[in-house]
Amino acid sequence: MQLIEENYEYKYRIDLMWHEYNALVTLIEDAKKSGIYINDNMLEKFENYKAIKVSYAKLNAIAKASQTRSKKTKEKFESAVVELLRHESELTPYKIAKKAGISFTTAKKYLKLLNED
Repeated sequence: MQLIEENYEYKYRIDLMWHEYNALVTLIEDAKKSGIYINDNMLEKFENYKAIKVSYAKLNAIAKASQTRSKKTKEKFESAVVELLRHESELTPYKIAKKAGISFTTAKKYLKLLNED
């Protein structure tokens, strides 16, 4: 097992679209004008950004993976609903989330959609 030093520097990456990047730069510039301290190192990193190009194949792969996750989650939700109804249990987001192994927020969203039908 590799030990991590106490002063280990973490690196974070944020992928932004061009308009998001511009909005963030504008916020930083406005903050500086207002007298809010902004770390010069951070400003330098924003000024020396690296543009990356994402291929259509990658975008399509991301979309497909998202659809697959959503489909699996919806199947878990539906199975949990059927199981709960089979046992004449009240359908609540909490019970569905627990039974399906999905988040409470997701269960709440799908239950709302189910009730709208």
